[in-house]
Amino acid sequence: MTNQEAFNKVVTGLRAQGKPSVVMDIYGGNMCAYRNPNGLKCAIGMLIPDEQYTSCFEGGLSLSEVIESVPALQGIDSSLLSLLQRTHDNASDNHEVNGFMEDLESGFQRVARIYNLTLPAKVS
Repeated sequence: MTNQEAFNKVVTGLRAQGKPSVVMDIYGGNMCAYRNPNGLKCAIGMLIPDEQYTSCFEGGLSLSEVIESVPALQGIDSSLLSLLQRTHDNASDNHEVNGFMEDLESGFQRVARIYNLTLPAKVS
């Protein structure tokens, strides 16, 4: 998968999902998850096929370890993956649904500029 293909998949997937993938941490706050119990996915979770996903990724492995463990992530720039993950996670701090999406879109624009990628058009 190319960087542009990965970016397209993340952008279209998160736009369609419309909310972050979070779970409650031990302190009662939210923390991001590759996949949550309701089936929501984070940016990297959008790129992990079902057959390559394991719940061991949740809270137990670093992003670089997840990348090494998932063949579908091979060949995608790891710094792009890291920035996509941070974009989702930072937007997730905004607990308003519209705020999350606004923050996400702003982050997508930043990622596109940095990596010279084309931002997919929004589908109405």
